[in-house]
Amino acid sequence: MEIDKRVPAHAKIMYKGQRRTIWQREQQGFNGESELYEVAQRFDSVQWIVIDGDKILLPQELHPRREREQIGMFGGMIDEWEEPLVAIKREFLEEAGMTGDVSHWMTRSKTGNMIMDMHYYIIRNPIKIQEPRHEPGEKIELVRFSFEEFLHEVAQPRFRNSDFAMYIITEYILPGKQNELKELLFSE
Repeated sequence: MEIDKRVPAHAKIMYKGQRRTIWQREQQGFNGESELYEVAQRFDSVQWIVIDGDKILLPQELHPRREREQIGMFGGMIDEWEEPLVAIKREFLEEAGMTGDVSHWMTRSKTGNMIMDMHYYIIRNPIKIQEPRHEPGEKIELVRFSFEEFLHEVAQPRFRNSDFAMYIITEYILPGKQNELKELLFSE
């Protein structure tokens, strides 16, 4: 993993795992005292929603480490050597057994104590070409939502992609721009 330019120059690696690196640095406070801070650099991720006709397909997932089923976006971590477009096609095939017309929607950067980029995509015209290959213990069921049901789900506590949910709520739902979002998602 390359050192991200958002990692402070004077930080030192304290842990390097398969998917993330933990950095520590001393930082002087306003009172002149120093404190130890940590930042985690994680591999970037791809996340996407699937448009099938007039419906939005989202995974309903159950994992052994979670108490209940959750609705969210499809997604996965980008392997170190992958480009986001390659990763999304691989992940969609693994998670849903599908392929489709992929278009990049946006990239959002996460900063602060966790550094990573999240690449968001829209996949239209999905075609099932094989059985999904889920991770051990992972149960995924595809659920079809109308646009209105999708907006409702995004605002629910069980929607697991909180960064995406906050973006949809603040950029489209609260300002009353639902029609703009609908056109963005359903136009080809």
